[in-house]
Parts: sequence; structure tokens; C-alpha cells
Amino acid sequence: MRTAFVCTLVALLAACSTPASDTERLPRPPSTADAAGEAPAPSEPSTSAAPAPRTQPPPRDWSRVPWTGGRRRVAPDAATQAPSVLTDPARAQLVYHPTERLDDPDGWAGERLFFLGVDDRWRTLDMGDLGLPEDSWQGPDTYGSGALSRDGRLWAAHTRGGAVLLDLTSGAVRRVPFPAGRSDVRYVDWIPGQDVVSAYAAAAQSSKYSTFHFGREGRVTPVRYPAWRTRFDVDGTPVEIRGASRQRLRVKRWADDAVTSSTLTPGVEVPRQIRRRAFGVFHTKYVALLAARRSWPSRQPAQVWVLDKGTGAMAARLQVPATTSIVGWTDDRLRLLIANRRLVDWEPRTGRLRRVLDLPGPYPAHGEWAGTTVSLPSP
Repeated sequence: MRTAFVCTLVALLAACSTPASDTERLPRPPSTADAAGEAPAPSEPSTSAAPAPRTQPPPRDWSRVPWTGGRRRVAPDAATQAPSVLTDPARAQLVYHPTERLDDPDGWAGERLFFLGVDDRWRTLDMGDLGLPEDSWQGPDTYGSGALSRDGRLWAAHTRGGAVLLDLTSGAVRRVPFPAGRSDVRYVDWIPGQDVVSAYAAAAQSSKYSTFHFGREGRVTPVRYPAWRTRFDVDGTPVEIRGASRQRLRVKRWADDAVTSSTLTPGVEVPRQIRRRAFGVFHTKYVALLAARRSWPSRQPAQVWVLDKGTGAMAARLQVPATTSIVGWTDDRLRLLIANRRLVDWEPRTGRLRRVLDLPGPYPAHGEWAGTTVSLPSP
């Protein structure tokens, strides 16, 4: 479950329209290779980046960053009473899961989320109200905020043995069983521009994952790209980013029937922590990365990098607390969850920072495996 939680932190999502059918829009798995041993096409020429811009320092006090539109907004705390999304349904613009800890109550009754509707009202979901079997709960670990479809109408989340789809406009619940032998389902993510969910799963106690797609109808289809190593570009292409050297990042794309490879040169040393793997958060022009020098949780500050997708040149970088995560792009602003405490929009082009939402405590202690998660609708 810890792998799922780390992925969820970087998770990213925003809003659009519906394709003709789920199966018509599934990316075709590459025929050139297997997920365990791809044979990439010849690498594209690498482009040397211009000198990186200086790192934007953090504000002296994140709590004093101006509010978007001058309006202060605070999320509910875990004990807040709010209407249930099952009985007062509405499309959502954001999902928030309060801080979770390993010693939280066992079972689905210990999982509670909050949905901010498009009508600007908060609703709650107690997972115990979905009627899920208790043996489908995945154990005492951080669960996450799940994934919102692009129109904010559907919410997807993982369970042991499959996934669950909740229609936020009607309260209807659909269980999506996965193939036998793939009971340990992990991170779920709506594919940008499609009404299709990607998830990966393994046998119990195994780290050999397989990737699956499913749509609104709940039909599960295996595909070949390695979802546990990739995130989606805005066109729905799975992309893996990892270190090629101390100065370069290798980018692999699973598009149609080919796997292609290229390199990005940010113009600064690539931290060891993201040489292994970096989960990109994609914009039409840029890719954002969280560049941390030590594994989470850590006291050492991290940086948010914004790179030009074509050249790899560093467009901007911002110093942030280590326990920061990238939630997603909203137009040309990058939404960040700062140290489990507040949502902040950063405009890399101007350096402008604006607060969006404050999250109530209690907050994780230093070194504690606990955290808050937030999801936006998929692109």
C-alpha cells in the first residue's frame, strides 16, 4: 500500500467530454515489446538545454501567501458533519482525504473522504457506506483520494480484488473485479481525454505487476505498458521518466505500436532520488517533476522543476518542503500540496503564488508514514 500512496501523491487530474465508447479509445498495447523488457525504437536526438534559471525561493511564511480571488477557504476536518455524496449527489471539482495513519481504525469504516462539488459545497463519503466486503479492504495503510473523471462525475478507487466506481451524480456504486491472481490492486488513474481508468495489480505478496484498463461499464482489459513506472501525457500516452546520467533524464513513451526513447537535459544535476524514477505531471508545453534529494519523508527541502517537454530546458524551479506533492495543472498554474497543509497554485512563468485551500490538522509528525491526499479531475 505504501507504493500506492506515494503514487497517489503525485497524482493529477482535470475536465473534458465523453468518447464514443471505452473500447474504441483504449491505447493499443505495443507489439514490439513486453512490459518487463522493452526494445525501444532508436533514441531521438538529445537537445542541450540552456542554463537553468535560478531557483525561486519559498515564501517566508506559506500561511501568508495571498488567496486566489482574496477568498479564504478551509477544508473540513475528519470529524466534520456534511451531507453524504450518496444521498446528496453532485459532480466534484476536488477530492480530499484527511491525514491517514497506520494506526487508523481497521476496515472500510476508517476510510472517509470529502468531495468539493461544482456547486462549491462539501460532501462526504464514508467508504463503509458503499457496501464493500470487509475482505476487500487492503489493510492498515494510507488509502488515498482516488481519481476523478474529467467531467467530475465518476470517482474511481482501488480495493483488494478490484476497483470501485462511484457515480457522483446518482450515488450508484459499481464493483469492478480484477482477474484471479491479481488481487493486490494499486494506483488508479483516468487516462486523459478518455473515460477509461488505468490500474495495476499483482498477486498477494508479489511485486510483479500487470496493467489493466476498465471503463464506465466495468469491463477489465489487460495492456502491456508498465503503469507502475509511468504517468500520462495530455494526449493519453504513457510516459516513463528516469535518470540517464547525472545531467540527463531518459523519457520513454508507449505510443500506438512503438516504444520510443529520448532524453531531456535540464541544465542542472539530476538528484539521485529521481534518477531511479520520476513521475511526470504533464501540461501541453511542460512537464513538472518533484526533485527531492532524499526519499520521503525528509526534512531536506525539495524543488519543483518545470521543464520544456520538447527541449528539456528548465523553465522554472521552486524550492518547497520535502513533503510536498504535485497535484496537477490548472491551465498554466501548477497546483501543489505543500507539506500536507495547504493547496497552492504556482505560475511558473511569473513566479506568482496563490493559496487555494487550507487543510486542517492534525498533521503528520516528522518521519511518520502518514499524509493527506488530494485529487483533481483528469485532463
